[in-house]
Amino acid sequence: MVELAKIFRRYGPAYRARFGPHMLPSHHEAMRAIEQCRTPALGGQVYECPDCGESRYLYHSCRNRHCPKCQNGNAQEWLAALGRALPAGRQWPQRPKYLAPYIFRVAISSRRILRVEDGRTVTPAGESPGVACDPPQSRSPRAG
Repeated sequence: MVELAKIFRRYGPAYRARFGPHMLPSHHEAMRAIEQCRTPALGGQVYECPDCGESRYLYHSCRNRHCPKCQNGNAQEWLAALGRALPAGRQWPQRPKYLAPYIFRVAISSRRILRVEDGRTVTPAGESPGVACDPPQSRSPRAG
């Protein structure tokens, strides 16, 4: 599995060079913390097994709340607690029937603003070719 830290280490400098002036300082800090997590940059400690004498060097973690390495345990605990809190056989509460027309209108208007591609990416409607908001292409008259 590819780690976010490896992606940041490989592509982060180019990304920051291009978009750095537009990024929030907290985003810079989070990227830097994730890049340095469990590497020599943060230091570490040597642990030695009292039984066999094998020693192992373990690097310190960044403890950033956005770091997948540091927060994976907390995320798994939260998901387990959420699973216990939901009623069995039903994942989400049903909406009241009187709200259905309003929810439908919000869903339609948000589809006009955002376009979902492949179920994974959300892009503004005007930025992608072939969107309903694009101006119609002019057609030449047919000969004959």
